[in-house]
Amino acid sequence: MPKITAIITNYNGRSILENCLPETHAILVANGIREIILADDCSTDDSLDYVSKNFPDIIISKTTQNSRFSINCNTAAKKATGDILFFLNNDMIPKKIDSESVRHLFKNNPNLFSCSPKIELYPNNQLINESTCNGHFKSGWLHVSSDKPTSGQLDLSQNFPILWSCGGAMFVDRTKFNTLNGFSDIWFTAYFEDTDLGYRAWKTGWENRYLPTCVCFHHHKSTMKQLFTQKEIDQLSLVNHYVFTWRNLTDKSYIASHLFSILFRFVFFQFNHITAILKALTRLPQIWRFRREFKSKRSDSFVLSQFN
Repeated sequence: MPKITAIITNYNGRSILENCLPETHAILVANGIREIILADDCSTDDSLDYVSKNFPDIIISKTTQNSRFSINCNTAAKKATGDILFFLNNDMIPKKIDSESVRHLFKNNPNLFSCSPKIELYPNNQLINESTCNGHFKSGWLHVSSDKPTSGQLDLSQNFPILWSCGGAMFVDRTKFNTLNGFSDIWFTAYFEDTDLGYRAWKTGWENRYLPTCVCFHHHKSTMKQLFTQKEIDQLSLVNHYVFTWRNLTDKSYIASHLFSILFRFVFFQFNHITAILKALTRLPQIWRFRREFKSKRSDSFVLSQFN
């Protein structure tokens, strides 16, 4: 059966690790996941000392400089020997891991790229499932969402296709991950790394699925909010949304509609979008390079039709 390697991302998360890692480590080992890698993005706190002293079996992967999520994950993935990579944020605690069902799912589905466990979060005292990732194209804009109340219309007890697997907790086929060169490093700071990876997988001919037999709880103690205000985070996300759109859209009708929407933003002085567009334009050389090299096997309309 395929081997699973867990990769836990971290940056200056000493207090988060202390609160979450003991339980995470225990359930991973109890479910036969014994190769565990801490992907540390050149932390300046005592994260590594804490892990080395308390969890000597955990393999340390450290970037040479702070490089953000994508490069940190890709660096750690190179150390993994498992057939399946289980990426976990340091503030994500697995509550139920049916490793046997994960292994069978990947073994029996050659088109499976990734699967996401049920990820529970309690913002504003409402239970949210962060794994119901889907998208649709409307009015020149690719709308994506990943958090729905558990009382929604989806039957969350079933395995079903999702547009992408949440990077905070996802199982991914290592061979296919390497074929796509892992997470792209084009992004401004954070956001859309996992959306882009999952979308590329669909356009390559693979699929991502929701896996209810595994459950994680998100404590949502991200270091992002220690570095940026919410307004700055929202703007960075908008910039990356444009970068994602320009990288991935190939349907001519979608492209034409999107270009019209950009004109609309300028005509009506939507300054947050204008600022985001101008910043995203600085990534245009990398975007053109990707578009020349990446060969899509599926159209945007076909991919998004899976989630209507």
